[in-house]
Amino acid sequence: MFTIDSSSTTCLLAVGVLALYAIAFCATSRPLFTVFHFVLATSALSFGLRPLLCVAAGGYTTLPVPFTWEGYNRGLLYQLFFELSYVLGYMCLCRSRRRQSTSPQHTVTASHLLIVAGCGVVTVSIIHVLTGGAWLPYGRTRAFTMMLPGGPLLFRLAAVTLSATLPLGTLLLLRKARAGIWLVIGTWVTALVFLSLLYQRGFALIGALMSAWVLERWGKVRLRAAAGMVVMLLIGLMTLRSVGEFVGRAVAAQPRVVQSSGSEMSWVPVEAINRTFLYKGNFNVVDTWPIAEAYVLQNGYLHGKTILLMPASLLPAWFRWQNDLGTSVDTLNYFCYGQTVIDTQWGFNVNLAQGLYINWGGGWEILAIIPGVLTWLLDRWLWQVPVISVFSVFGAGAAWISGGFTRDPGSVLSYIVAYLLVGKTIAYFAKHPRTQRRRPIVRSVACMPEGLLRGHPE
Repeated sequence: MFTIDSSSTTCLLAVGVLALYAIAFCATSRPLFTVFHFVLATSALSFGLRPLLCVAAGGYTTLPVPFTWEGYNRGLLYQLFFELSYVLGYMCLCRSRRRQSTSPQHTVTASHLLIVAGCGVVTVSIIHVLTGGAWLPYGRTRAFTMMLPGGPLLFRLAAVTLSATLPLGTLLLLRKARAGIWLVIGTWVTALVFLSLLYQRGFALIGALMSAWVLERWGKVRLRAAAGMVVMLLIGLMTLRSVGEFVGRAVAAQPRVVQSSGSEMSWVPVEAINRTFLYKGNFNVVDTWPIAEAYVLQNGYLHGKTILLMPASLLPAWFRWQNDLGTSVDTLNYFCYGQTVIDTQWGFNVNLAQGLYINWGGGWEILAIIPGVLTWLLDRWLWQVPVISVFSVFGAGAAWISGGFTRDPGSVLSYIVAYLLVGKTIAYFAKHPRTQRRRPIVRSVACMPEGLLRGHPE
């Protein structure tokens, strides 16, 4: 029976979310690697697959709140309304089957790759020295950004440059220079290992998506190959943290600590998926809805406070705590964990739908039309930029890290700024006479639409 407090309703809502995404994807299937499709894929995992696995597990949440199907389903219902508004906002401007601009120019050289990768490696080395190795997995008792002065800045510099290493290497491979293959592979492996040690699967995903975007812009990706790439990305996302833990244990020479999430379970197919996806906390933002509801019941609505305080996310966390400048993430994490989250800065994610709810309540999810329109503008730039430079790559990273503006605005604002500032700085200092003299790679530029060659966004 489909009532608000039944698991059958959870399945119905989850299937409704997946159906919405399937329709939206079919209507905008080309080009494939866009910010919009990234949002659809991650949301399908968060609000489609995860609720279904939650039902299969008999009700499970990663956060320390009493679980009820009623609260869980209300959150899913609000989220479905938000996703519908977001898709409508994008589709009202999107042209289905729009013409793709393939074979753009690019001005990336091996020196650019070395500068960006070297910046990431040096930054991680500085973090390692200043923290005495306490930043490694199994050595942390709190967020390592609290362990050293300027920790948030060093962290963003490392994550942003390491993720940009992947697409820069892909651009070099397009030159088909044999001497550069081992350079590219070496920088890729180094970047992925360091990102896994930093527990930054999200930035590894951003780098992989930018690489796929580059390949599709050059017409190197077909639908079957793209499907394989998506599967590999999902597997990599769920295993990258384990790689980081393995390397961290090897470096720290510490025994593995096995944490149990409940009673012993038999190793059957569903439980195997639950162990690697559900119980690991992957894409678990849906679990935040009961906390958002509990906060409103106890404290009332915030009437836009955390939305207006978006720029405060650029300030240090300790300053926000001391001056009551918390974002939606700060507010709900403190409500759930109290002083612990201030001491460790570990917590859960909050998305825009939940931020709108704690500020004004249900129904305001219709404002998701606005991020839908902004996402369309990002995708139009990604597929019309005629020259892919170093700064263009970092600009693409800023586009994808935004998550289509469906995450908490305060949380992603600092990362967007980091991508743009780091990209502009590296592009400025990476200028080299040899780079300027080298003729960019051009494949059939004459076939490009004339409109794409005007109004260079940079």
